[in-house]
Amino acid sequence: RQQRQHQQHHLQQHKQKQKVAPEAARETVEKDGDKKRRQMWSQNRSKPKPGAKHQCQFFVGIEEEPTFQVKRRLLGPHGQHMKAIAEASGAKLRLRGRGSGFLEGIEQEESADPLMLCVSAPDAAAYKYAVQLTQELLDGIHGEFRRFCRDTGSPVPSLVLHVHEGPRPGSR
Repeated sequence: RQQRQHQQHHLQQHKQKQKVAPEAARETVEKDGDKKRRQMWSQNRSKPKPGAKHQCQFFVGIEEEPTFQVKRRLLGPHGQHMKAIAEASGAKLRLRGRGSGFLEGIEQEESADPLMLCVSAPDAAAYKYAVQLTQELLDGIHGEFRRFCRDTGSPVPSLVLHVHEGPRPGSR
């Protein structure tokens, strides 16, 4: 009984917190797959070869640390932000790099690369939509981080969304 009360209290706290998941992703999931959204993506991209996986890496630009907890904000409560984007678009998302907690290779060590959100999709439409939703999520988190810095008296960084198209540098 105590565990159930604790879980209900935990869920209520999450409902009260500001939702950062892209509005378009929440709408898409709620509207059962209506994926028609205006495209706001304007990066210069080359077309992948036929049969090639569509993929990119969004460099977060914020280091993981205990007070802001960018990893937690990216994933969302119980992974809901990543799940919403994946369900809405059909893409796969993975958090990699410093602070991600993802252990790579035979060594099972976290990569020394900057924190990044990797996006891959089986087709161009899913990829394009996942990129849009990921951009919206990161724009929201960047805004939150600027407010956090102002509120704590820290220097406010000028965060720019940096995206690498194609396979991760150094990957197979």
